Amino acid sequence: MTGADAYQLQQIKNNPAATRHSISDDANVNVPLQFTFPYFGQNFTNSWMYSNGAVSFKHGSANGGFCCSGIDLTTSRDTSFNYSLLPLQTDLIGQTNSNFYTLGTNTSMTYGWYGVNQYGSGNQSSFEVKIDNTGLVDFRFDRALITNNPVTIGMTGDLTKGEYYQYFRGSTIDRSSFGFTGTFGTGQDPCIADPLANASCPGYAAAYLAQQCTISA
Repeated sequence: MTGADAYQLQQIKNNPAATRHSISDDANVNVPLQFTFPYFGQNFTNSWMYSNGAVSFKHGSANGGFCCSGIDLTTSRDTSFNYSLLPLQTDLIGQTNSNFYTLGTNTSMTYGWYGVNQYGSGNQSSFEVKIDNTGLVDFRFDRALITNNPVTIGMTGDLTKGEYYQYFRGSTIDRSSFGFTGTFGTGQDPCIADPLANASCPGYAAAYLAQQCTISA
């Protein structure tokens, strides 16, 4: 996550070159890229922007459309969430014709959610994600307000390999409680990538036996 001012949006909705999208509840829109985006060891030229505060680089059929609460990346192994960005993933809905925008060039793509409502409440959030051909991932927030519902900020690679970063997950988030004073953590599950990482890992005994037999039958 970069950007000198975490609260400074690009406000691409005001750019005449931006594309306005109509995305229904729990749905998404296909957003092709004009460049190759390198991400978790893969290269992508396509993306899907979800109303529920997520971008997928694999498909437009993520489980539940990323609804209806923040995914716990430390335990989820749902491959439909693989290779995704989760700037503010929870149950969100656009209630006007000016909630979702994208702005692309031959080197970058910016996705914008503006004044999106937390479903069933008056809470509204505005945020953006910018990616580029160097692998930059930039999360920007003007307002983030979620109450009484789990929300996740993070990113995923291949979850079956424990590839993820979970910056925040909680049931309440507002401008004062994340990014500066919130509980943030990053990580991957080392046991999935390597059962020998720790003796407490599931599969450690079998992996250790195989290792030792390779060294000396």
